[in-house]
Amino acid sequence: MKIIFGIIMFVLLVIYIEESHAIEITSPKEGEVFYAGSTFDIIVKPGDGEDWAKVFYYVNPMDYNFIYRQYKATLKIPIDLLGNQELSISAVDQSGNAVELRGSIFIKLPPNVVLKGIVAGDAGDDLISLKKMPVGSAAIDIERYGTRQLTTHGQYSDNVNREMTSATSGTTYTSSNENIATVSPDGKVSAQGLGTATITVINGKYSATVKVVVKPYKQ
Repeated sequence: MKIIFGIIMFVLLVIYIEESHAIEITSPKEGEVFYAGSTFDIIVKPGDGEDWAKVFYYVNPMDYNFIYRQYKATLKIPIDLLGNQELSISAVDQSGNAVELRGSIFIKLPPNVVLKGIVAGDAGDDLISLKKMPVGSAAIDIERYGTRQLTTHGQYSDNVNREMTSATSGTTYTSSNENIATVSPDGKVSAQGLGTATITVINGKYSATVKVVVKPYKQ
């Protein structure tokens, strides 16, 4: 929450400009792969003649090296972070105007870490209750009472639990009865009819189940 709040405050203080510029992220390369728990450097190099007052990684100022004429920040990847991660750089000129640079890296498990099991549910509960909303209900009510986002975590050999809810993590979801409840590729469950269904969650050779009970909505 602190990072998100800081980003919002920073954006309010600058005006982003559309003018052409030569400043760029030279490291890491787009889509470069790193292991969870490892350390890497972000290097940003201004173009010839460009004069930037500050360069930030999100809200954190980057150090400037006058010899190499580049900005640098060293980051430690959290041990529980996996998948595609966005990098956001803001360069602010002497007038307070800014340009935004974006890149991404891919984080994977160290080679000696393996999945040992998965846990799925809603806030740790493997039983969820939904309401079948009347025809014509407001979308906000259908979202509130008739849907639920599952979360899936992997239990790994290094004793770290990592979130793997997204389909990009290799997790799949199926419903035993789509007339009762459907589930999206990323684990969002939606009520379709009254009754009980089971959502089966699979990643690799491991699986977990979540029971879904759909009841009529009563005001």
